[in-house]
Amino acid sequence: MQKEINKFENERNEIERCLYFLNGNDNLSNEEVAFLKMHITQKKRELVSKIFKEEHPRGKICNKTKRDYLKPTGINIFATTEEELYEKLYNFYFPCYATLNDIYVSWIHKRIEKSQTIGKPSQKTIQEDIGYWTRIISKEELVSMPINQITAADIDNLYTKWTGNGNITHKEFSNRKSLLTALFSEAVILGCISNSGFVTSIKCNAYKFKSQPRKKYVYTVEERQRLLNYLEALDEQDGYTLAIRFMLHATIRVGEVKGLLKTDYDEHFFYVRQQLVDEHEFEVTQDGATMGKRYRRIKDPKRGSVNYSV
Repeated sequence: MQKEINKFENERNEIERCLYFLNGNDNLSNEEVAFLKMHITQKKRELVSKIFKEEHPRGKICNKTKRDYLKPTGINIFATTEEELYEKLYNFYFPCYATLNDIYVSWIHKRIEKSQTIGKPSQKTIQEDIGYWTRIISKEELVSMPINQITAADIDNLYTKWTGNGNITHKEFSNRKSLLTALFSEAVILGCISNSGFVTSIKCNAYKFKSQPRKKYVYTVEERQRLLNYLEALDEQDGYTLAIRFMLHATIRVGEVKGLLKTDYDEHFFYVRQQLVDEHEFEVTQDGATMGKRYRRIKDPKRGSVNYSV
């Protein structure tokens, strides 16, 4: 591919000269800025089309996928508009200008695509990925830097900022680091950088972490009995109250209670065969993905099917 790209080096240099002039000149009028932006966009589009035609003579740049976004033939890059797709392809062919934000958008689209098949990643995992990106990583200056200019020192400075004098737990740090590592691995796959080993090679034992808080994962027998005493003493025993009492007596999960059917019990036993859980669809946006419509889904219980005596 590099051979095809080199054939158009002069055209690429023209684009970069325009970008340099646009970004480094504060004396341009609004009309001049608008003209330069339009010229740069048009030149990028023409250049991408030429390179793509060399690489995929019979391919198409703007193929619609089942998820209603665009993907070029033979390249795992996704977008919601043609303009966005051409910009990403330009960054793909000339990766020194691709940013971590560009990589995230491509990566999260692929995660959502994989989640439609059996296996990993789960909807919950994708939801957590989006949360970490939106709340934390996307707000860092690092994400707008050309990715091939990011150094181990930049990553170390970011880790130091996050941890400080014990600002976060080791688990929280590991979750952030895992997402960052995945994005740099995606950058290698897309050809933006040759190696992502410098991200994982940073030793983390020099950072200071907050102590992990002790968590109670289950009620004690005494706590459960106090809850039952309170619920049983209520004057109004509605469906919610009875369901919670049943859940506490049977020591099963909320989703397992919601998933029970009339055919799941008889005179002596009831059977936990499934659970009913709430999950979200993901709406693909120009910046990655956001959670969309919530829906209910039947899943197997975590411990497998279980029967209980009544």
